[in-house]
Amino acid sequence: RQSSTITRLRRFDEAYEVALQGLGLAQRLTNSDPIDVRHKVRHMQAEISAGFPHTIRTNPKRNLHLALQHYERALPLAESIAASDANNIRATRDFSGLLTRIGEVQLGLADHASAIAAFERASIIAERLLKGDPDSIDFLEAVALPLDRMAASQNSLKRYAEALPNAKRSLELYQRIGSIAPKKLQAETVPSVRTRLGDCYEGLGDRAAAIDEYTKALEAAGVAEKTHGRPLTELRAFANRRLAALRVSAK
Repeated sequence: RQSSTITRLRRFDEAYEVALQGLGLAQRLTNSDPIDVRHKVRHMQAEISAGFPHTIRTNPKRNLHLALQHYERALPLAESIAASDANNIRATRDFSGLLTRIGEVQLGLADHASAIAAFERASIIAERLLKGDPDSIDFLEAVALPLDRMAASQNSLKRYAEALPNAKRSLELYQRIGSIAPKKLQAETVPSVRTRLGDCYEGLGDRAAAIDEYTKALEAAGVAEKTHGRPLTELRAFANRRLAALRVSAK
């Protein structure tokens, strides 16, 4: 927790050193009793903490590779913990969330095939949780996020037909969250998914649908700006650029 706090202060090297101290202690616990699930949980959390500072610092390629090493070492621990008790919802959620983290790092490294595989696993696991509690904001987001990021990866590979249903499902889930608790959503979320859908339709050659989605992205940005009290300048600029390009090409 200390490492996480220091990371948010952007003191990354210090945060990593503190995280490594925690990781060393966690590894000693696991070595002392490899069967104890509590030790596995602490070990998994320590690996994730050690990876976290490297996901947001300024030397992305080198740091993302290091983050990925820690997350991938945490993954078999997370899977083992979840498998040891099928009724442990927290453990299953942690497993899904870690797969999403791994996918995010792989997406940052432009390893789109690996990212898609991680996001797909994460969404399948989270869908099972959502089926048991359809109104859980946590579970709704646990499915929506990897689906949206999977669509982003698929768009990068120009696999627009595969990306489209994932982006649509993600939007549906995020809108569900918005109907329950609007301020639980980050301001960019719905407008961003709308632009993702616009990218899908544009890639598929459906100009009218793409224009419609980019327009809806701008409308969603207006709603989000009122809710959160801050402008979405970059997102608006992107949607307006795409709309201008599509309208010029239509002429």
